[in-house]
Amino acid sequence: MASVLRTILVDADAESITTLRRVLASSHAAVIVREFPAVGQALLEGPSRNPDLLIVEISREVVAQGAEAATRVIENLSEALPNTAILATGPAVPADVVVRLIRAGAVEFLSRPLERADIQAALDKLARFHRRGRAPHRVVLGVTLVFSTHGGLGV
Repeated sequence: MASVLRTILVDADAESITTLRRVLASSHAAVIVREFPAVGQALLEGPSRNPDLLIVEISREVVAQGAEAATRVIENLSEALPNTAILATGPAVPADVVVRLIRAGAVEFLSRPLERADIQAALDKLARFHRRGRAPHRVVLGVTLVFSTHGGLGV
């Protein structure tokens, strides 16, 4: 039997929670183990739940405070839950903010309103990594740069 992603929801929006519940209930990839209306509660109680996945809302208020505030939310969650994949959701933001969220530890960012197909695609991707025994956001890559002592290429 395939393993199931133990999931925590951190969201204050009733419509989004309903959508997430429906998608997760119809998916055999994840099960909700706890729901929190605020990030602070998830930081305190989340680690004891040992989740595989945390779906967190980056609220309009946090986004309005700037990219640093949104990034800090993800960084704090990544520190508190180092073995948990973080899927962030929120209002549409510029691409550079999405990149910063992913660099801070999120594996995916979904713009609101949440679409069933987007959530399912993200869950499928995370379930594939989970079955393989690795978390996609914890992969460490290296870059090797080689400089030639001679000018020009191909010489």
